[in-house]
Amino acid sequence: MTGAVKDPNKVKNDVVLLHGIHTTGQYNTGKFARPLKRAGFRIQDFKQPVTLLHHTWLNSERDQAQTDALTKATEHTRPNLIAHSNGARLAAMAMDRGAKFDTILFLAPAWCSKKGYPEQAFNRMYVVHSSADIALWLGGMIPRHDFGWLGIKGYRGKPDRRITNIHASPTSHMGYFAPGHFQRWSRFAIKAFEHRLPSPEPASSHVLLGEFMASTR
Repeated sequence: MTGAVKDPNKVKNDVVLLHGIHTTGQYNTGKFARPLKRAGFRIQDFKQPVTLLHHTWLNSERDQAQTDALTKATEHTRPNLIAHSNGARLAAMAMDRGAKFDTILFLAPAWCSKKGYPEQAFNRMYVVHSSADIALWLGGMIPRHDFGWLGIKGYRGKPDRRITNIHASPTSHMGYFAPGHFQRWSRFAIKAFEHRLPSPEPASSHVLLGEFMASTR
């Protein structure tokens, strides 16, 4: 791994928080708001409605409305992003429509593991995945749906130096937000957004969670 470079004069970007289905986000991605604010980040006020499974079917009006809104919200800024499950799917679709981010943290992303991303969509991305994620295994088997196994297998597309895969097995789908685990991920997010994490070699390589976290102490 190569060392990270931090600019102490860099203005901290806003952060967008996107949750998955069947939740308001309060007890998952919303938990990141407090530690991020303490670290000097501002949470961007992006309104995301509660989404049910049937709202996510291909090309639904709700998907289009949310991805359009997310693209517009990043039109003049490059916020950071934390997205879980279907929230990562929405972010990926928004990036295809022109949304731009600085640093992205995908937790259990419900998206295709082999699909690439636009050149200008982000500066760096951390894909946290776990083969123990039963919800994603089941979601990826739904007929005629674009849920994928990025959150199970990590990114496996064309090599991309911007992307780091973090293997977090045996974490469950919602395990990232559980007591004793969330604190670790909140520290990880802050370091990622402050550009204080090393870059693995080669591009798009898979890094074990324990080894990577040890390198960031």
